[in-house]
Amino acid sequence: MIPYTVNYVGAASTTGGIQWSKPTHAGKGLGLTKKGTFFVPKSSANVPKFTSPAKSVSHTAVINRLLPAAQAKVAAEMKGQTESPQLALLPTLPSARVSAVTSPGGAVQGVNALDNYGVNGVDLEPPDQGLCAGNGYVIDVVNLVWAAYSIGPPISRASADISVPAFFGVIAPIVSDPRCIFDSDSGHWFMTVLFSDGATYSFTGIAVSVTGSPLGFWNVYYLETDTPLLPNCFSSTGVTCLGDQPLLGADKYALYVSTNQFPLCTITCVTAQTFDGSASWLLDKWGLALGWLPGLISVAEFDIGEFINVPNTPGCTATLGFDCWYSIQPQNAPDPTQYDTSSIPFGIPGHLWALSSMDFGATSATSVAAWVFVSTASLHNAKLGPNSVAVGFEVAGSEEYDFPLFTFQPAAAASCAAFGATCNIPLGNTVFGATATGLINPDDDRMQTVTIAQGVLWSSLSSLLLTPAGLVDGIAYFNFPYNPTLAPNLWTTPGGTPFVNGKLEYQGYVAATGGASLVYPAVAALSTGTGLVSFGVVSGTIYPSAAYIRIAKSCTTAPVPCSPNSISANPIKITGIGAGPTDGFTEYIGTPRWGDYSWAVGSGTHFYYAAEYIAQSCTDATFTIDPSCGGTRSFFANWSTAIGTV
Repeated sequence: MIPYTVNYVGAASTTGGIQWSKPTHAGKGLGLTKKGTFFVPKSSANVPKFTSPAKSVSHTAVINRLLPAAQAKVAAEMKGQTESPQLALLPTLPSARVSAVTSPGGAVQGVNALDNYGVNGVDLEPPDQGLCAGNGYVIDVVNLVWAAYSIGPPISRASADISVPAFFGVIAPIVSDPRCIFDSDSGHWFMTVLFSDGATYSFTGIAVSVTGSPLGFWNVYYLETDTPLLPNCFSSTGVTCLGDQPLLGADKYALYVSTNQFPLCTITCVTAQTFDGSASWLLDKWGLALGWLPGLISVAEFDIGEFINVPNTPGCTATLGFDCWYSIQPQNAPDPTQYDTSSIPFGIPGHLWALSSMDFGATSATSVAAWVFVSTASLHNAKLGPNSVAVGFEVAGSEEYDFPLFTFQPAAAASCAAFGATCNIPLGNTVFGATATGLINPDDDRMQTVTIAQGVLWSSLSSLLLTPAGLVDGIAYFNFPYNPTLAPNLWTTPGGTPFVNGKLEYQGYVAATGGASLVYPAVAALSTGTGLVSFGVVSGTIYPSAAYIRIAKSCTTAPVPCSPNSISANPIKITGIGAGPTDGFTEYIGTPRWGDYSWAVGSGTHFYYAAEYIAQSCTDATFTIDPSCGGTRSFFANWSTAIGTV
């Protein structure tokens, strides 16, 4: 383990060898406004609002939001200049550690591209999954539509399609990265999404249900992420920030939002500055749940990188010219009994944990960063206030993970028409003149999700792996036993150290047989200590599909896998079976955008999961007559969401 400390501007306290950093800015209602309320009716009927030909919207067409090191990597891959990885250094899995793929089906089709078009009048890629579940309901939220479902069984519609922009009362060129959670502690639903015009403003919308049902009234707040109070954008570029990819988490006392900070002048700036690190906000969860006015709600903002300086680490140094830290993924819990309510080190309860990737160069890494925000109970305490919150930081050694590569779907190198009856790309054929299917973009190896359960932080990310079938995109997962006492470090267990030879013991990889790639993994856990990873599956013989695999807390609990040296792997179960290739507009006009996220959540004794898949296929002739292909797709996109439970 490699310990680090955090320095910041302001008074510091040091306990147990860790230096604690107070907020960069804090106060009542800091950057927070209340928009009003929105009512969600109970209905399963959908009446599409728009019927004219769609227009297409892609995030990449609006603003460049790739992490700096990933920009050159993606550009090279699009030009066919994929680098040759050093195979001897890649994580290598023998046959016994490669999971068989089964296709039992069973998932329910959630919202899709046509649902989005029906309520918004635009086609958009990627959909950015943000599922949440609890209290008898599942919410499937994507760009730019959401719907509520009854958990059943079976899972069934409980609301009509709801436009995300209309729900938040905002029409903006960039609406992106929805997230939601059901917080069983407060009994309320929370939903966030990014809004920006890409030039002058950026904020995170925060919606909070008034009751424990997603049907009914929600209070809507706006949290500014473009304010000059964030000097890591303002002092570096002279402009304000785009708070990209708002991540959402909670502990017993706080709601957490983290963003990646990009200058809003990314398109026109003459400076080489294209990324300004990460910022984190902690808000009074109970004040939001009670619908308080913004001036009564405590907010603490941490500007990670500029005012809170973390030491130089491999790949992240001052000479790079930007703040490296990105996608600081916060915890969520299957139930409130799993929250860490320790009052160490300052005598105020509340630990909120987060993890982030250490691959700053779009290459590889062998460690993971851990963050713990302490004294979060002070946010709802009128005498203490948000200035009592602090953050500590440490790096833990881990298994190696490598930047993933673009992967292929059937007929990527040959005529789709010659591949088989289901291999149809009518948009590509009739509009863009394509004959072969496009690529699947796994994005990068940022941390995808973090779940706190049974004294462990469960997490996962994408990684390039070497299997007997060759190079594939797979999954690296980590189960970190955190230490509520925070001393002598953030990681330990009652029975001893969780590290073997300086690396985590409870970690592993997931790869599929037959050369299939696994993309966008999301891990969840139950309070019983069992886990599930949800992801997409695709290969030269498998159309984009949705799947999951079960994992364990440690090597002594079932099911497996649990470590690189464990016995044979569990099977991968495809429950959303792909019916054809992805045929969306970004496959043909630039960087392919597919999925961006899967999601999984534990609630009660069940897992709920969602991933993008392709649920339809139709011929050029059918598409020409009916671009919806019988109500299964929109004109410019054919993605769908698979929702399942186990």
